[in-house]
Amino acid sequence: MQHGTKTVAATAAALIGFAANSLLCRLALRSEAIDPVAFTGVRIASGAATLWIVCAFSRAPRRAGSWSGALALFAYAITFSLAYVRLSAGVGAFLLFCAVQTTMLGWGLARGERFTLLSSLGLALAIGGLVLLTLPGASAPEAGATLLMVCAGMAWAVYTLLGRSATHALAATADNFGRAALFAAALLALVPAFGAFRLSWRGIGPQVPRRFA
Repeated sequence: MQHGTKTVAATAAALIGFAANSLLCRLALRSEAIDPVAFTGVRIASGAATLWIVCAFSRAPRRAGSWSGALALFAYAITFSLAYVRLSAGVGAFLLFCAVQTTMLGWGLARGERFTLLSSLGLALAIGGLVLLTLPGASAPEAGATLLMVCAGMAWAVYTLLGRSATHALAATADNFGRAALFAAALLALVPAFGAFRLSWRGIGPQVPRRFA
């Protein structure tokens, strides 16, 4: 498989994964069987445990991540979950994609990178889509939820940019998830004090939906 084809295939797989992630998260949160903070904690902790097992079998280095990467990962996860309580799966995924692309392309532009015609078109479409979707009107999503999802996209873009310097992607991801779990645990410890804690097997386990949004 040629390099260009591999890039297209990897990009398509990432986009499908992003879309599936939005559907599954929206599905879990819409049932109200788990609150966004608890969901984020379970999500990060399970990811950290799974990646630790994978790294143990692959003999990956134990310390390859960073606290800045972990903070960006946690910021993405918590704002993503809080936003999806009040957004549909489709709108949330669209906002996330646009925010990620706009942030990453904007960062490249700020650093003096020269855009190709295709990159320029992508940036224009991303910004245009965000503007059109958030214009006041009956179909506009809630402003607070929109802002949270845009922040989630920006945080994921920062995490991706920080990951460029990683020498071992699997180990760095596992380490970042482990560190992010500490942030999630700290926030999770505060939630019961406000009476908003909800956690159940129904909220954690798989569900068969009639519709996603």
